[in-house]
Amino acid sequence: MDQFVRYAQTAERGKIQLLFFDTPVLGVDLEHQVPQFPIDPLLVLTCIARETERIGLVATGSTTFSEPYNLARSSRHWM
Repeated sequence: MDQFVRYAQTAERGKIQLLFFDTPVLGVDLEHQVPQFPIDPLLVLTCIARETERIGLVATGSTTFSEPYNLARSSRHWM
């Protein structure tokens, strides 16, 4: 988490206005490798929000586990 926070703080000092964080759901070939479980983007963005002041934070939603229509309807609650 500290590494992500440092990256965000550096971006903020560089006048970057928006940090977009996306985590691939599946990044390996399941026939040859064990699945890797990435860090939840909302957890990372929560840690970053505590340590930054002026940078916008965006996380993606996946249509892998939700239908696009339902995902779009639920995302309005986050805005």
